[in-house]
Amino acid sequence: MYKNIFFTLIMFCGHTLLAQAEDTATNALKSSIIDHSNVQPYISAHPMIDKKKPFFQGYRIQIFSGNSKEEANKVKTDFYRKFSSMRCYLTYQQPYYKLRVGDYEDQESAKLDAKKLARTYPSSFLVPDEVRRTGTSEVEKEKK
Repeated sequence: MYKNIFFTLIMFCGHTLLAQAEDTATNALKSSIIDHSNVQPYISAHPMIDKKKPFFQGYRIQIFSGNSKEEANKVKTDFYRKFSSMRCYLTYQQPYYKLRVGDYEDQESAKLDAKKLARTYPSSFLVPDEVRRTGTSEVEKEKK
């Protein structure tokens, strides 16, 4: 009987020591691949890398919000007839379909287009949104 207890105790301790040795080896491996140079924030913040990202936090002009997808698509079709080169984005945020246009870096760059669009879409307004990178004002592109 003592032999069985002693054998079980030896097996249990041996297994525990082996498991601890494996954990130590795994932790040593993990710690050997951690980057301690802290260079990643500098790489991420570099302007050339940031400019390669296709989207950034900017502004769009919302010209429609409503419950009807059909009505949203009608407004979208009408918009493309009037401003064919300007990007238009239809999204759904329950329970509303929202139609937003343009890709602007800041409010100042969007204000001119917002004033021009307000003549056709009086309820339009600026909203913060994830936008695509572009170069110039969308309505100015339409003139060219």
